[in-house]
Amino acid sequence: MFDQRLNQLDLRLSKTFRLGSNRLQGMLDLYNLFNARTPQAIIDTYGPLFMRPFSLLGGRLWKFGVQVDF
Repeated sequence: MFDQRLNQLDLRLSKTFRLGSNRLQGMLDLYNLFNARTPQAIIDTYGPLFMRPFSLLGGRLWKFGVQVDF
């Protein structure tokens, strides 16, 4: 028996702006872009709950960020 393969796609988009001698970089991070719900852990002891997942991959997450260099 084999468990499902874990596939997760993360993506980062960034844009740099120059403000005089300063630099401002805006970022958008997207984790688990396709919102996969692959089991990360399963119950492997024999019984009525055998092969039932008890931990799933986290859902889609968006994160915004800014970096300022001066």
